[in-house]
Amino acid sequence: MKIIVTGSSGFVGGALLKTLRDRGFDARGFSRLARTGDLQGDLLDRESIRAALETFAPELIYNLAGQTDLKGTPKGGYSVNTDGVSNLCEVAAGADSVRRIVWASSQLVNKAAAPARAKRTTIPAALMDTARPKRSGA
Repeated sequence: MKIIVTGSSGFVGGALLKTLRDRGFDARGFSRLARTGDLQGDLLDRESIRAALETFAPELIYNLAGQTDLKGTPKGGYSVNTDGVSNLCEVAAGADSVRRIVWASSQLVNKAAAPARAKRTTIPAALMDTARPKRSGA
């Protein structure tokens, strides 16, 4: 199975990518800071997502990319946590190879809009729209 892991230069994404490879999966990272053999791109750039999906043709995408405030407020804000997820889902919906997206998130997905506590039911519309056809096999 061919798998892409977004956020593979981060702690969790990097650990997952290593585990998948150790278990024999054909896995590639997708990150702004791609390592050798991985795919370089940015979730805020739809064309880089499209190019990665066309080049590698994954069946599964683990989306672990996201901005945190562990090093202070990020310069670009938290748009990768919202717009980036929408971009990934919209582009993946048009890719013939992608069968499933596994999305991990945090409370920072809604940091700008609701800094207190995000509701568990808050899911980007693009994720809901693209999940339906993939689940139904369409």
